[in-house]
Amino acid sequence: MNKNKTIVGNPDLMDVFEEVPRKGYSKEHYDMITNSINEPKLYKTYEGIYIGISDNDILLNCGFKDYVRVKGTTEELNFLKIFDVKKGDKLNVILLAITDTTSKYSIDGSISMIYKQEAFEMLKNIKHNEYVPVKVEDLNKAGYNTTILLNGCEINAFLPQYLAGMNKLPEDSRSKLVGNTYNMCVESFANDRGTWIVSRRGYLKLIKPQYMEELNTEEIYEGCVTDTTNFGIFIELFECVTGLLHKSNLDEETSIKLEKNSIKPGDKISVRVKEITRKKQVIFTQNDEKSLWDTIKKGDVLGGTIKTHWDFGGALIKLDYDTYGLISNNEMTNEVEQLDEGSKVKVKILNLDKENRKIYLAPV
Repeated sequence: MNKNKTIVGNPDLMDVFEEVPRKGYSKEHYDMITNSINEPKLYKTYEGIYIGISDNDILLNCGFKDYVRVKGTTEELNFLKIFDVKKGDKLNVILLAITDTTSKYSIDGSISMIYKQEAFEMLKNIKHNEYVPVKVEDLNKAGYNTTILLNGCEINAFLPQYLAGMNKLPEDSRSKLVGNTYNMCVESFANDRGTWIVSRRGYLKLIKPQYMEELNTEEIYEGCVTDTTNFGIFIELFECVTGLLHKSNLDEETSIKLEKNSIKPGDKISVRVKEITRKKQVIFTQNDEKSLWDTIKKGDVLGGTIKTHWDFGGALIKLDYDTYGLISNNEMTNEVEQLDEGSKVKVKILNLDKENRKIYLAPV
């Protein structure tokens, strides 16, 4: 016998064709051998050649002993349309199940899951000033069931009612969102529900500065009422810019409606932009006439009427039909303190806060 006989080939490779590796080999050794041949592995992505559709399954040839079968759901078939796939084209597929019995051998995979995983990573890393298209599917008491449209995928999401707009949506306007697609920001991922939380309000905040820049005092805008108070009406423009229409700036018709409490959220009202304050608060008007608030300034001396003496000191002074100022306890004089309510006084403007409509006075 020739002691110098050379063994041809690698007898260890025979192990990979056995159901169980030979005893004595380490897992690392077995994995190394397995990796050297084209054996399908679960949850691994492979490149395959598109063969066609059979029994509603998408067939891909990845070089295994059978085709990889992808169930022909609407979502999976959609990727064939997105990429305009033709027979012979290459596609990536992730393996989800391998059935290997004496009676059956099959490999199941998914095309969409690869892109869903990528989409989830995109959502996890999305920045606060970025947004995604979201389709509003249906309405319930808490908000809206929605679908994020990203990376060719449809991902379940939820839009809470309080994040559906810059202001609370009127009851009769809520259903109008259903069926439409809007840009929205991503708030978080709800682990308990396994769904993303999206915010239309977040996106509206992003675009608000652009609309603020475009506002001008010459144009007439049709606004939407969001709320009413005893001092005026809050109006929303472009779904993102909210301002105050003070009762002193109402036209006669609107003033009567406000007094009768017949103005409701969702009503349409025509307004002009009267002023944008340094704090970026929008003041609307329906009148062309200037009021005291348009001309008043620090240092002015005006005539007024004592409306109320405060128990803690000081007095509330009426300057015109809807404008009041305060003489604080520190500025109060004995002469003014002795005057009855309704008495005339002269006062000087010490300071004023137009954003909050506050005027601070001193007797003259």
